[in-house]
Amino acid sequence: MSAHFDTTADIAAPHPDPAEKWLVGLGISGQDGLVWHYYLIDRAADAEAAVGGALGRARLEAHRLPHRGEPLAYEVRRMHQDLFGQWVLLRPRPDDAVLVGCE
Repeated sequence: MSAHFDTTADIAAPHPDPAEKWLVGLGISGQDGLVWHYYLIDRAADAEAAVGGALGRARLEAHRLPHRGEPLAYEVRRMHQDLFGQWVLLRPRPDDAVLVGCE
């Protein structure tokens, strides 16, 4: 008797690495030009999910900061915790770079 194991869920939905976080900058138009707001996002599977988390947090804070609008630019950087417990910013990967820069 053979057993069949379905592994498609593991392939289709990557699990976030607990030793990784994302630093997401949202460039929002202010009175004196572009103002950057940075958010530390954890448990995001990829850069797009990290930006979604940052946008959600920015919208929750919008009632306290009335000058906020939709972001005009994004900066997305992956962070990794090394074996000594220190967090370091990693260079953007080619698949992350899609979300970096101005619209």
